[in-house]
Amino acid sequence: MELKQLQYFRAVAKSQSISLAAEQLYISQPALSRCIRRLETEVGAELLTRKSSGVTLTEAGEAFLRELDTAALHFEQGLINARTIAARSRPGLSVVYSFEEFDNSLIYQLHQEFPEVEAHVDILPPEKAYRELLAGHADFAIIPLRDKRPGFRFECLLSEEMLLSPSKDHPLAGKRFVTLEELSGQSIVCNEVAFDRDSIERICSANGLRLNFLLSSNDHQTVGKFRDLTESMIFIPIGAVADHFGSGRNEELPARIVPQVFRRDTYVVYAENRILSPAEKYFLDLLHSHYRERHRTIHDFSERVFSG
Repeated sequence: MELKQLQYFRAVAKSQSISLAAEQLYISQPALSRCIRRLETEVGAELLTRKSSGVTLTEAGEAFLRELDTAALHFEQGLINARTIAARSRPGLSVVYSFEEFDNSLIYQLHQEFPEVEAHVDILPPEKAYRELLAGHADFAIIPLRDKRPGFRFECLLSEEMLLSPSKDHPLAGKRFVTLEELSGQSIVCNEVAFDRDSIERICSANGLRLNFLLSSNDHQTVGKFRDLTESMIFIPIGAVADHFGSGRNEELPARIVPQVFRRDTYVVYAENRILSPAEKYFLDLLHSHYRERHRTIHDFSERVFSG
């Protein structure tokens, strides 16, 4: 008795048609009929009652199918268990991050050095990314500063100011500098994966500011369109502006907020008691090196554009 025979019998029993089952199994109807006949011979009982309209199960066939269904469930669960164990045996790296400008070339460099490591990366809003880390579903989270939980390491990668980008018809459009007094009471559209609302509200509270939040979204295109429709403003990290400055993508340079209280602190967070593998240590080194270079780029841009 072969596994194929049992699979074919289940397909015929479920569809109640040899011709339909043959189509589903991509074999000819005569070949399927012969296979079922051989199975009945080996079992020693007729399993199907054949009619012109199709087939039905005999009493013996119903009993046989019940046990086959139970066996199939065990077989499928066994496959899942085996594949899960095999996946755990392969080295992996799971990263969640909350910034659209995360450089995926870091993962490429990791693969070049450790081709056996399976890396999975996912972009999530800050709170959800942090929850994934705390729940043990991610190895590293690259996020704005969250509440520092015991048992986790928080390594600062970068602290950068946020610039202000009004719609083109906004009263503050075209200004090089905007004061906190000018900003207070203005309408804001929030891009959650650039500068999340919780962070903005904490800064506003600390500085006695009030902003009118019109929309919070994870989609930067939605945020940009809504800003223009409502003639409001958005915050943009200075690093993202520096990356494209002079490329023609920025029609209007965003304004610097004075004083520079609106800042985004980027941290990499991971379990404190985690024994880092060579690949994980390499990934952390790549991160720190990448963000040191970003700091230099931002500093040079800021000196060139806002000095004097």
